[in-house]
Amino acid sequence: MILNNYYSYRKEMHGMRTWKIMTKPDKDAVLCRYFEENTTAAKCMYNVANFFIRNTMTGMRKSPEERTSHETEVLHYVFTGIQKANAHAYEVYCKKREDCKKTGGMAGAVRVSRLKCKVFPYPTREEWFLSYTVLDAIFKYTDHPTYRRMNSQVNQNAIKKTVKSWKSYFQLRKDYAIHPEKYKARPRIPGYIKQPAMTAAYTNQTAKFIRKDGRAYLRFVNHKPPVLIGKESLYADMTYVKTEVKPQYGGYSILLIFKEDIILPEVPKFPKRILGIDVGVDNFCAVANNFVGTPFLIKGGAIKSMNQNFNKERARLLSEVTKGSDSTHSVKKTKQLHTLSRKRETRLRDFFYKTAWYLVRYAKRQQVEVIVAGHNEDQKQNICIGRQNNQNFVSIPFCRFLDILRYTAAKAGIPVVLREESYTSKASLLDLDAIPAYKKGDTINHTFSGKRVRRGLYKTNSGFFINAAGNILRKEYPYAYDGQNMKYLCETTEVVSYTDIYAGATSLCKKKYNQKKHTPGLGSCVNHRYKKETRMKYCILWGKSKYCYISQAKSA
Repeated sequence: MILNNYYSYRKEMHGMRTWKIMTKPDKDAVLCRYFEENTTAAKCMYNVANFFIRNTMTGMRKSPEERTSHETEVLHYVFTGIQKANAHAYEVYCKKREDCKKTGGMAGAVRVSRLKCKVFPYPTREEWFLSYTVLDAIFKYTDHPTYRRMNSQVNQNAIKKTVKSWKSYFQLRKDYAIHPEKYKARPRIPGYIKQPAMTAAYTNQTAKFIRKDGRAYLRFVNHKPPVLIGKESLYADMTYVKTEVKPQYGGYSILLIFKEDIILPEVPKFPKRILGIDVGVDNFCAVANNFVGTPFLIKGGAIKSMNQNFNKERARLLSEVTKGSDSTHSVKKTKQLHTLSRKRETRLRDFFYKTAWYLVRYAKRQQVEVIVAGHNEDQKQNICIGRQNNQNFVSIPFCRFLDILRYTAAKAGIPVVLREESYTSKASLLDLDAIPAYKKGDTINHTFSGKRVRRGLYKTNSGFFINAAGNILRKEYPYAYDGQNMKYLCETTEVVSYTDIYAGATSLCKKKYNQKKHTPGLGSCVNHRYKKETRMKYCILWGKSKYCYISQAKSA
């Protein structure tokens, strides 16, 4: 089977690389039906395992008379499944023991002594939690219908996700009791997945990676035709690990995960050549350095415009879907909305990667030892900077860009340090003002020699304008500008536009509207003629326009 319509990208992670392939129901109907069955069954398996754990927790704390019908049914399944699993384990133990006795002699006696019967423990009031092995045995030996819907390894991955969620909850609860100030709210027990499907995980046994005749294929279990995923050369020198199928944008994303030997470089203690980056909206990246290099700005107008157009078009499509119906119960997922969201994600990802590689190539040419990027944790939580600014700032995923920058720089051997950037737009870099760190509940009023003009731009006491990237650098390494003449930071600034990052691209403002001359409609012409005639009447009456009326007192 060949995927007719697909696109792919690489996502770098520490030791892993993910290759993504998109499928669409209208192009790959058979494959998408197979994915639909598995992702739906994986979601059901996750919820069933969660249901068993929750009802076991509440049921074991009650007397048999106080238990609900769900708790009674779940405990019946649990005890029956464990009983059957232990009986089967005892049979296997007895069979192995008889085989060892047939060997005879001292060797047979040693083998018999080493044999152990693996018994699954029954839940108690104190030890009520069901581990992965116990849950898998319960579903297997009770022949649960949800467990039998698909391959056992896909089911087991769904059960592992449930158990992992509960273990994370236990750890968070313990940490919350010691340090409640680290959390915004009290940790809650894992809930049920309400979406129709979830990500289904396939091991290298249930989704085999095949190289044949210069091409690469994926062969899924219970799906005979292999899936062509591209040329073999695309996956050269890569070790296949597993595959995940994720419901996304009305279709399914095939995520192929490979091993990759990317080691994050160590941060030097006293670096000499340092690059500072301040991430924003209008200026997506403001870059400064301490090696007498000209600072530059990477403009963010293209991504800002793209994001604004996405919000506008999405609002228009949603209004058409919800017109004449209750907006809370109407369908908000259409083919057009899925296509719009997919294109936005693709453009954002493309811009982030190209910007990251632009910065890394610059850093490599300048022999930069470390990159310092400004980032405040929870900077988008409960933010209130105006309706329009909120829309522009919150909807752009800056953390994703910083992750891409970190691992892109790691491939070039350059470490990236994230630095808290409070007061970097208020302190004067030229005057070397002290930059304090923000603390919650701090009532101290810090004073500085200059003033902040706007976010990321500072006016010094001497009248120079400078961005905050240099202060971000200095906040991490206070000695960075010792003994330097820092006027080069404010004398001139280079601007890197959209056309500089994308080779061969042309600015949208240079193009004609819709590639043709705009002609006004009939209604517009009539309205314009009416306003012109009205203005002429006022000119005849007063000798002036109506907007420049002269009173009789002044005319006398």
